[in-house]
Amino acid sequence: MSIRSVYGPGGMRDIWGYESNGNEYALVCLGDRLEIVNCTDPDNVFLTQTVISTSGDLKDVKVYQNYAYAVNQIGPIQIINMANPAEAFTEAHFSSAAVPSSHNIFIDEDQGYAYVTLNGTGARDMRILDLSTPASPVEVGGYAHPNTGVGFREGHDAYARNDTAWVSYLDAGF
Repeated sequence: MSIRSVYGPGGMRDIWGYESNGNEYALVCLGDRLEIVNCTDPDNVFLTQTVISTSGDLKDVKVYQNYAYAVNQIGPIQIINMANPAEAFTEAHFSSAAVPSSHNIFIDEDQGYAYVTLNGTGARDMRILDLSTPASPVEVGGYAHPNTGVGFREGHDAYARNDTAWVSYLDAGF
């Protein structure tokens, strides 16, 4: 394997992919912004668009249909319209009493649900959002880890398929 290109701004938090009209993009979380990088030609990657973070603490991003869901450790989920990646913009925000902020997101694209971790009424929560109307998610459920002992038990990462979610709870297993 050989390296074909390097895109290297400092402070990267996470990365995800997006495809539109035959073009491939990397969605790069950089804390204070999301950078949309055209990677269609791996020998010539370039910045397409920058979307400023709502809170300055952007942690993760996933895609559903033509929307990117960018989660902020402090602040709401940004719902970014990606219909035209060169003109991507924050179309809406999502937060609620149970989801004031989040650390990570996983989207089961087949089912149309987002699984959001490290948020809610207790730091251990994982919340589930219905994305039937992508720009207006609806909270439909969640799970709180039963471990009340010491140590890190916050939801950190999630993966889901069909009716089952796996959630990593740092020191408290999954």
